[in-house]
Amino acid sequence: MRSSSSVLVLALVLGAASARAGEPSLAEYVFDGSRVLWFSWITDTHIDFILPLGPAGEEDRLRWATGEGFEVVQPWFMVATGDLTDSTNGISYLSGQQDAEWSLYRQIVADENGMGPEFYFDIAGNHDTYSDGAQEHYLAFSVQGVATGTTQHTWRIDAPWGASYAFVEVATSSNGGEPWLDVTQPAELTPDELAEVESFLTAGDDADLAIVFGHHPFDSFDGAGELRAAMMRHGVGHYMAGHSHDLDFASYEGGSIVQTRSDSLGQSGANNFAVVAVDADAVSWKWISLTDPPPPYPIVLITAPVDARLGAGDDFVNPWAPPVPATCTEAPVRALIFDHGDVASARFRWDGGEWTAMAQWPDQPLQWRGRFDASVLTAGLHTLEVEGTGTTTQTTVAQVEFAGGDCTVGEEDLPGADADADGDGDADADGEGGADADADADADASPDVEGETDDVENDDGGETKSAGDGCGCRAAGGGPARAVSAFFLGLTVLAAGRWFRRGTKSAAVGVRR
Repeated sequence: MRSSSSVLVLALVLGAASARAGEPSLAEYVFDGSRVLWFSWITDTHIDFILPLGPAGEEDRLRWATGEGFEVVQPWFMVATGDLTDSTNGISYLSGQQDAEWSLYRQIVADENGMGPEFYFDIAGNHDTYSDGAQEHYLAFSVQGVATGTTQHTWRIDAPWGASYAFVEVATSSNGGEPWLDVTQPAELTPDELAEVESFLTAGDDADLAIVFGHHPFDSFDGAGELRAAMMRHGVGHYMAGHSHDLDFASYEGGSIVQTRSDSLGQSGANNFAVVAVDADAVSWKWISLTDPPPPYPIVLITAPVDARLGAGDDFVNPWAPPVPATCTEAPVRALIFDHGDVASARFRWDGGEWTAMAQWPDQPLQWRGRFDASVLTAGLHTLEVEGTGTTTQTTVAQVEFAGGDCTVGEEDLPGADADADGDGDADADGEGGADADADADADASPDVEGETDDVENDDGGETKSAGDGCGCRAAGGGPARAVSAFFLGLTVLAAGRWFRRGTKSAAVGVRR
């Protein structure tokens, strides 16, 4: 078996959440906006791609994604789903693996941008295994290969709000070491690899949500049916892959598994960098194009309510999108907005109507919130637009399902006991969707927050921060470690992992291999 277990447990806070299977159908649409995590996703970086078959500048796009993009988005972790290098030597795909290409990949990712195995998860694609079935180059140069000596990986996040999330990377490339265009080359998950994946999924059975990543889509490798069967046994409903160099959604097993394909960072000019969010266990995506990085800022990702129609033509029905109860007189809109400068304002509207102001959430500066009267909208699909203004003005659109039934959105997670329930920082939306301009003006940028953590020095000279900043972790060497103490609404911190900024060296607590 070419891959042995690599279990990386990122224990942010070890809460006492009750164990339950991570069924994606348990995703919720709720007022509580504290339950949000997000990560970056790239695929098919194809270093060094210099043949005239696609857009140039793949090295610059990888530098942006793992450099400025990582700093701006501040993801909890980053995933790269294969074809890390091109295996061409600038001449032919029959050239096999090239040390120079692998060295350049590692230089960009690890040496220049400090991506470490605690938060950067790269797996091999078919280009990474041409003439190298043992994946010696992947094991010698990739971030995860060097750190773990394995080709399949799993990691877990125990979040500050008491939920757990499990992630698995599967090795779908051929074990035979065939060269390019060899008709005998099978993309595959071998029985041994499938058995290891089964053990990974079993270990994540108590997680609130699990996601599987691979290089190949389900229709492109042997063992795909067995992988789907394993995912069904363990209630895993999301599979994310690359390989096909396009953006696409598909469903399998009667709609129980959603497959998401992302476009190539190295060989495509559009939709080649993704930010993926999990908000109350509901998953949402935002793609941007890096043909000429940096992209237009800000990046706007709607996390609640999530898009019920996916794909270029809104023709894929998202089975895991919780509907908005049309009986609620108050309902939330949430978005993550990322910019390398300040975000001045955000607003939303329904069905092209009047704009309603949103407010930056004091506990999480990257999150913006607003509320509206859902009872004035009928059951069925409605178009939500969220606009963010920062370096430029950018808008993201979602098709949202409204349904009847009880209003079950719960209560908002207020930033402190003396916070107004309607929020100085809350956009006042009425039934007509009119924007309250005073809502933003009255927002208190530094409220007196009960339980909020200001920056203080910790034992090793770093700073203790609130959890609202996301991750932005690095292992670039040289600096002091920084611990992040994360809690919401009086959650007792039992044990905390460490999260790090650029230029610091990771020595994370709670990381197991």
